[in-house]
Amino acid sequence: MQCAIKDAREQGRKGLVLTCKEKLIKYYAKFSFVDEGVSDKSTHGNAVWHQMRLTF
Repeated sequence: MQCAIKDAREQGRKGLVLTCKEKLIKYYAKFSFVDEGVSDKSTHGNAVWHQMRLTF
């Protein structure tokens, strides 16, 4: 994860967005991702996905 964040910064991106299951919200929060709630766009595997955002 640290490598992906570093690469995104070096590429001049404004941040990163990912989706994850509820059990991983705390894990990604350790990297300063913020939970934006349940994603209405991600329906893979009939699972509930949370959208997480890290803004630089």
